[in-house]
Amino acid sequence: ELCAQEPDVAVVGEASHGVEAIEQVHATHPNLLLLDVQMRGTNGFDVLERLSGERPLVVFVSAYDQYALAAFGVEAVDYLLKPFDRDRFREAIRRVRARLNGDRGTGTDLADRISSAVRETVISVTGRPVAVGAPKRIVAEREGRLFFIAQADIDSVEANRNYVNISAGGERFTL
Repeated sequence: ELCAQEPDVAVVGEASHGVEAIEQVHATHPNLLLLDVQMRGTNGFDVLERLSGERPLVVFVSAYDQYALAAFGVEAVDYLLKPFDRDRFREAIRRVRARLNGDRGTGTDLADRISSAVRETVISVTGRPVAVGAPKRIVAEREGRLFFIAQADIDSVEANRNYVNISAGGERFTL
């Protein structure tokens, strides 16, 4: 329904499971794949891994927040956390359009996308939005100690299956 409201978006297929999704991608060669994380028989990450040739842009659509960082690790354009509204969907489509026009995004864009995913996660769990001006830091535990990592100090974030590796100031943390 939301795709139909976008004048330059046409649905060329729908799939009920991963194998069918792969077959349809090979048959239709879409520019964009709206992909659920959890599917019958496989998951969205396996679908991407099994696609041969040039891969379409991907926006993950999922009820599971824990896969958001992994989605950006496979170069997803965006991650829509269910339930989402039309404005959030339009933002994802805006990012797809920018990518199709050659704008690969910057590190700031990636940080914005991760921040959006985290913000949506907090809202879905607590029912309250993140306060504007809230501290921008991550709490990591290592060897029984808590470390507060300021967003500005983060050198890199890497998805590793169910974990996230964060490098900050020469130190490495796994969440």
